[in-house]
Amino acid sequence: MPAYYIWGKLDTFAELFGMSTAAFTAKLHADIRDSTGESKIQQSVMYAIPLGLMSAFALPFKLNMSFKSAKEAKDYVMTMAATAGIRKGQNVGERMVVNKLTNTEQERGKE
Repeated sequence: MPAYYIWGKLDTFAELFGMSTAAFTAKLHADIRDSTGESKIQQSVMYAIPLGLMSAFALPFKLNMSFKSAKEAKDYVMTMAATAGIRKGQNVGERMVVNKLTNTEQERGKE
């Protein structure tokens, strides 16, 4: 599906980032539930909002592969590298949250 079709259906950027945050909340909630066996909705939302909003930094600026100058090629590569870094940061953040909550549950079980 072309990106311009999706962009045309969104009224605001808030809808785009809201969808990203909602999707990230659902993913984080599922991972927490798999790891701890408990539904921790508050923690899922609390941690997923900043992680989901990181998607704002990963907006594709140009998906065109024909470059007119070296600067355009450099900008494209920088955008791709930044997007990869943001996605990696989101995944690391998600793992840290799940590990923290899993360790907390294990410590409670020992007491």
